[in-house]
Amino acid sequence: LMLPGISGAQSASVTSVTPSDNLISDDDVGSLFDITFDYDTAMSATSTPVLTFTPDIVSSGTLVFEATSSCGWLDGDTYRACYIIADQGEEQTVTNLSIDGATDESDSPQSPYSGDSPGIIVDTLNPTVTKLGDDTIDYILPSTCPSAACNREDIFGAQLNFSEALDASSKIIVEETI
Repeated sequence: LMLPGISGAQSASVTSVTPSDNLISDDDVGSLFDITFDYDTAMSATSTPVLTFTPDIVSSGTLVFEATSSCGWLDGDTYRACYIIADQGEEQTVTNLSIDGATDESDSPQSPYSGDSPGIIVDTLNPTVTKLGDDTIDYILPSTCPSAACNREDIFGAQLNFSEALDASSKIIVEETI
């Protein structure tokens, strides 16, 4: 008979951690993000593990805890923590994930888990754009028209610098906006 807190009792340990996605981006806003983790022994379904992300993408508002019927204890040793993704305009690499607070079937506390994050990257920071130059002149851009009839130097525009690489399909939207 093992009693809680008695020396010699093995504490339950987290054996695996699996996020539903490793990249949280603007495309994911409003979607469900979950982390499923397994223990090496049966756990008490009345206990709730606490996850802590470093940096803390929960207190920043990027992940909002979601309690649904598909979350929580999936079986005796597997827990699924669920969150809804919100756009907080942040760019983070989660460097550590801690899990604590659950108890096993004999009410013994789990061994605290703290480990490297399973590769979770947050990028909900929108790209920025700046116009190059001193704003006193417009830059003359060479025409891309293949005909000599439209090969003029009276086509004006601006040279733009984006803070990150953009998808090529965004080029048309940027050109139409200018």
